[in-house]
Amino acid sequence: MFAVKRSFGTFLVLALSLAVGVVCSRGLTPSLILLGAIFAVFLGIMSFSNKYLVAITSTYFLFVFTFPKAGLKLADSPIVISSLILGMALFSFGLIFMRQSRMKMSYTITTSLVQKYMFFSGIALSLMMFYSFTQNGLIGSLTRFIPVYLPILTTMFLYFVYYDKPEKLSKTFFITFSLTAIYGVAQYLFGHYAILIPGLTVNYSDYQEFGNQLFEMKMNVTAVGLKLVGTFQNGNLFGCVMIVGVLILTGWFLSNAFTSRKQRIIYALILLSSLFCVMMSLSRSALLGVALGLMALSLLYLPMLKYFIGVLAAIVVSVFAFGLQERIFANDPTGAGRTFQYQDFFSHLAHLSPMDKVLFLSMGKGIGYNPSPQAVGVFTNVESSLLNLILYSGLIGLAIYFFPVVYGVMSLLKIRKEKTLVMKKKRDIIQLVSIISALIGMWGQMAIDQLLNLPPTGFIYWIIVTWMFIKIREINYLSNKLTT
Repeated sequence: MFAVKRSFGTFLVLALSLAVGVVCSRGLTPSLILLGAIFAVFLGIMSFSNKYLVAITSTYFLFVFTFPKAGLKLADSPIVISSLILGMALFSFGLIFMRQSRMKMSYTITTSLVQKYMFFSGIALSLMMFYSFTQNGLIGSLTRFIPVYLPILTTMFLYFVYYDKPEKLSKTFFITFSLTAIYGVAQYLFGHYAILIPGLTVNYSDYQEFGNQLFEMKMNVTAVGLKLVGTFQNGNLFGCVMIVGVLILTGWFLSNAFTSRKQRIIYALILLSSLFCVMMSLSRSALLGVALGLMALSLLYLPMLKYFIGVLAAIVVSVFAFGLQERIFANDPTGAGRTFQYQDFFSHLAHLSPMDKVLFLSMGKGIGYNPSPQAVGVFTNVESSLLNLILYSGLIGLAIYFFPVVYGVMSLLKIRKEKTLVMKKKRDIIQLVSIISALIGMWGQMAIDQLLNLPPTGFIYWIIVTWMFIKIREINYLSNKLTT
């Protein structure tokens, strides 16, 4: 119990410190007053029953996956609903922390690891924030910390909401993702502007500013037309979500998770829709992510190798059958400079002194670092999320983000050694493989594009990480029952 309180306490202190920092740097604006009122109402609702908390987190899923840009402008400040709900989740830690004495949980190795992981991540992030304050100032540090590192807090929040409700979590994901894929197909059939709803499917402040040129002004123009962007206003972000859907739905199908014929037909259509959407997003990095994810799916569970070859072949044939190769491989402004970013990055790194290299590789340039394009010997032209993590938080920040994937793979290899467990929980193990593969697919895209440092896909990454932790806990819990 002390470990639980210590983990919550660490993040509670960090959250309150950030809240004070925001107020001190910007003052009590009408937007902040509104946020405070919403948080107060949210905490009051939470105190009545856990079922309200589950309902609110399901709403969080809806806005992150289906309406990530929903929002408006209040007192000249843009408000994004998914970010509001994340803030609610953050402030709910205080209430959950106070309720620990009444919390009943069957602890497993996974639960203990999540607590320790969040505790040490909180300490590391606090140290990096202090370092960034001294190097880059308060406002710059908070501006970058909030969208890039704050979503980590959702892991603890969602884990303790859904740890005993894995089926509820799966159902919520499928409903919200299905809506996202269906909207993407509808956007292709009827046009980008025909079905948009300002304030819901696009940000209202963006619509006010750009009007019927919104998608063009968001850098979605290719040599032969617009990318398919869904409700994400960006083809690469939309492609990232489709990576998750394609890989997880593929795993669920192979595990025979859908028992009725009606379910199989519905989700087969959703899977085909997500494959269509990822191709029509014209995102090269998303296609790379799908390929890497399918490869991981087949390697982590060898009987899937034939499906990997079949699905990958179907994607390649479809690209050429629909004539998409010209769109996908056309030169466009969104792809400029990304090919050489690693070369530029390591070239600048080579010019640092030995001590500066050690400091940089350990903690980066500081979370609030703001490179100047005119400066010499400074890291510029960095689009990759992987390189961004190293640039702003060093290998420590990279380890915080990548550790869950390593833990997932190691847990899977350990589980596969238990023959009795494999026979009894084969379906769950295949589903776990698909979730891990989705994370690997996201990393494949993040090696090229900025995704972790953009709120919608950053949120989604930690949602999938949480789902992986819960699935591992579920399998380990059965393993303990079989051995006792």
